[in-house]
Amino acid sequence: MKKVLVIAWPIILSYVPIGLSCGFLASRCGVSPLMGLLMSYTLVTGSGQFMISNLWLAGLPALSIIASVSAVSLRFALYSASLAPYLKKASKRMSLALAFTLVEEGYGITLAKLADGDREWTLRHALALNIVTISAWSVSVSAGCALGGLVDIPTAIVSFTMTSLFIYLDPARQARQRRCGCELGGRRRGLQAREPHERGRALGRRGGGGRGDVRLRQIGTSRRHAAPKGL
Repeated sequence: MKKVLVIAWPIILSYVPIGLSCGFLASRCGVSPLMGLLMSYTLVTGSGQFMISNLWLAGLPALSIIASVSAVSLRFALYSASLAPYLKKASKRMSLALAFTLVEEGYGITLAKLADGDREWTLRHALALNIVTISAWSVSVSAGCALGGLVDIPTAIVSFTMTSLFIYLDPARQARQRRCGCELGGRRRGLQAREPHERGRALGRRGGGGRGDVRLRQIGTSRRHAAPKGL
């Protein structure tokens, strides 16, 4: 359990403010703290809960809300399909439990660990991670529902929470891409710098140690003369 909590605590910290906002928005639709808690445990989609509240406040009929949330939640079918190859030896009970408690963050962590062949991360760890994160989200939503009855915050500000989250995530994604590009560029330059030395060693093995050493010194000398001054 300790291993799961070490991984789960950053997710829990991010769930608290968003869950409070989701619960506060749900309270505007007449959702009580108990209803918010039960809904969060059974409807495991934060974006769907935000959508339900926003569409309900907009006055859309129930069938339209159900259709919209179902369409958004279709992504979980893709998540389950990508995890299916790693569940071939799992029992049906474990597979159903993982499917019912599947959340985006837990899915990403579990898929990465299973794909990397991490034998210390079992399906029990994955299930525990899902349950812990769902519980943190549910409690946050319930607290937000209770807070909505005590504090008056404009609904427009609370509704913007989900949008602001995606506004933050896009620059973060671009920063990760730039960091990966820099790392790949550095590795490529390192391989290019090693290439002349490897070529010299290959010549030494093929044509004799003496000629290989001479060729290696020639390559190193030519590279120093070709380098700009001041470097």
